[in-house]
Amino acid sequence: MNSIDIFLSHSSADEKVAKALIDLLRDAFHIDSSKIRCTSLPGYKLKTGAHTETELRREVQQARVFIGLLSEISLDSAYVLFELGARWGSMQDYGMHSGIAGLRNKIFPVLAAGATGSILRDPLKQYNALDCEKAGDLHQLINDIGNEINQQPSNAAAYQDKIETVIRVSKQLKAKRTKDAKSGTAKDAAPSGGDKKPAATKRSPTPKTKRRSRPVAQPRTSGVSAILHHPDPQRPDLVPHSPAPGCEVEPVRPQRRAGQSRRLVSADTLFWCVDPVLFYYTSHFASEA
Repeated sequence: MNSIDIFLSHSSADEKVAKALIDLLRDAFHIDSSKIRCTSLPGYKLKTGAHTETELRREVQQARVFIGLLSEISLDSAYVLFELGARWGSMQDYGMHSGIAGLRNKIFPVLAAGATGSILRDPLKQYNALDCEKAGDLHQLINDIGNEINQQPSNAAAYQDKIETVIRVSKQLKAKRTKDAKSGTAKDAAPSGGDKKPAATKRSPTPKTKRRSRPVAQPRTSGVSAILHHPDPQRPDLVPHSPAPGCEVEPVRPQRRAGQSRRLVSADTLFWCVDPVLFYYTSHFASEA
């Protein structure tokens, strides 16, 4: 059964930092990829068909070095918490009788993506955590891992560029998350009371419809309709009578002059519109009198 020297517990959201850290460890100790477990990176995953929970529990407990890559996102990951809890449960004291106190199956907490020690909760906050954005902390991590696996690291100059890569990638991830958080806050923020008014939505102008003028009804000038519409007081011999069947009598609408109110209609006009026959007789007898 293959034993693991270094187990890197992390969230897939921190994959870029995890890869940069793995590259640093391989350059510092020249460790074969089969001795490193990093489940999100190709070449460091579990074998095909392996039972994930059983295999991870075994490797977490038996790995010589367990690194917890901690960020605000990884501490919300169920698998990261499972791996940290399994490693913490396997820790035991040794060397008490020889006077050399220590712990087996230790946890190496490493902060990433701008995380600080304030995000750690019990029991993790009881352990000293290193910051992968500080070159001094990364050098200390290399030396502590070398002591744990009984192997001397390479010359620091040989992996100095890898340390700078870890720092740069972690800072870039931090900047990206800060930018995303600000943009999300700006979208969700409501305007403060009375300080800013929401921008009014512009409405497209409603096209104006041109009003059509109503055609003026023209009077008919033939037959009985002409007599009823135009009574002639000079010809009293003409007696108006009812229109023949089928002959429609259309009232003449007086055309309104410009500026004239619609209410300026004479009483004679109204009387004639109501009963033209009675209007004719009334006007005829009034002229004779």
